[in-house]
Amino acid sequence: MMVVDNDVVADTRVRKEAASLAGAGYRVTVIGKGGDGLPAEERIGDARLVRVPVPRTVLDELWDQRKRRRQRRIPLVGYRSRRAYQAARLRLEARRRDVEAEAGRALARREAGRLTGAGYELGVFGRRLRLVGLGAWEITVRGRGLIRHRMNLAAARVWQRWDGLLSRRERGARWRRVNPGLDDFEVAYGPVIDRLEPDAIHAQDVFSIGIGARAVSRARLAGRKIGFVYDAHEFVPGLPRHESRSPRYAAAVESLEREYVHDADRIVTVSPVIADAIKSHYGLDRRPVVVLNAPLTGDDRRSTGSVRSAAGVEPDVALLVYSGGLKRVRGIDIAIQAMRQLPGAHLAVVCVPNVGAPMVNELMRLAEQNGVVDRVHFVDPVPSDEVVGFLATADIGLHPLLAGIPNHEMAMPNKLFEYLHAGLPMVTTDLQELGRFVRLHGLGETFMSGDPTHLAKSVQKVLADPHPYRRAASDPALLAEYSWEHQAEALVTAYDDLLGTQDTPRPTS
Repeated sequence: MMVVDNDVVADTRVRKEAASLAGAGYRVTVIGKGGDGLPAEERIGDARLVRVPVPRTVLDELWDQRKRRRQRRIPLVGYRSRRAYQAARLRLEARRRDVEAEAGRALARREAGRLTGAGYELGVFGRRLRLVGLGAWEITVRGRGLIRHRMNLAAARVWQRWDGLLSRRERGARWRRVNPGLDDFEVAYGPVIDRLEPDAIHAQDVFSIGIGARAVSRARLAGRKIGFVYDAHEFVPGLPRHESRSPRYAAAVESLEREYVHDADRIVTVSPVIADAIKSHYGLDRRPVVVLNAPLTGDDRRSTGSVRSAAGVEPDVALLVYSGGLKRVRGIDIAIQAMRQLPGAHLAVVCVPNVGAPMVNELMRLAEQNGVVDRVHFVDPVPSDEVVGFLATADIGLHPLLAGIPNHEMAMPNKLFEYLHAGLPMVTTDLQELGRFVRLHGLGETFMSGDPTHLAKSVQKVLADPHPYRRAASDPALLAEYSWEHQAEALVTAYDDLLGTQDTPRPTS
């Protein structure tokens, strides 16, 4: 059983691993997140995908508590909220209208002879007193409103400073406190896992490691010994820190991995350097198994479209492509800035998850500022098994990943192998593993991180003579080694060793 904290629609690694293990004769069930109109069950090759709804009950309640704490104010001094202030203003207006209505009724009664002159004058005096009281009430309301506004500004500044200090504090960061939404996954997934009684649990990525480890422990309590595999998609202690992943959050995620990593019978990861780093960082006895994120052989023939046609670029025009997630640490802004120095070229950005991603507007503004908006095209992605063929009509594959981040230096990203199988020359940041791989196999050129001028010069060098790079990318031995079929052999072997199924007959295709 594989456990993953997403809907498994675009998680190519999970889908390929599930299909490969099922193809090797294992009965594979993947537990993913349900919702958004997705089917509750579907097939991934011979594997079964079950999507489980995950209500955000714990997470939402804790966010509500946080909001309520931040709305607390000194009683009877300022209003708790803008709505309370507006309600007080409206009540004041309603009472003034009451006084006007009473004056009109009194006048009508006097004209009809049902109210004496003395009674009318007494009522006028009473209404004037009430208006004086309402005026004093208005002064109070406005004063409390002004105090509320200033208190809110002060409170916002205090909370902002507190949040900033807390986000930088790594000591004492624990996942249960910093990422409580994982409890929602636990209570949703746990009963399903227990009911299906798997022989082995495969936790995909760090956010699933606790779910898997606890399910294994519950099975042991029930008298069943089952295997536990942890698939580390990244080197968690080396993840980049940015606006959505503060140092405190990153430390909390590492505390999650540290708590359960030693419970795993086998660990699988995505590059040799990350395997060594995980083993060293946590003092493991066994080096993790390396399964690179390579594409399936033959994926280049499955796409019915092309990135060139999607971007609307003519066949004789140089086309660069970036395909992947849109985050600042991916360096896409550097590629856009470099386009100023590549006047004859176009850039296609294949946006994952789609062109509606929040960062697209920011990148479009950057393209406008650099005067290249007519040569930068944002296109939607295609299904994972069509990516290679989709990219093949470009001239260069870009990966401007930023340096200075440990996980980036160790990364062997899937787009590296997608570009390789698409036959594209590459221009990548000169990172420890990424740069070494490109240079070692003669697949392209590298450039200094964050330098658009150097990136442009590397692109110009490749465009001037792309043939050596294309020949290198067409090497059958290289393509075979960095294909999913070859990489999956290590995964199947790890399961055979864990479950003692080496001698079990395999299905024949």
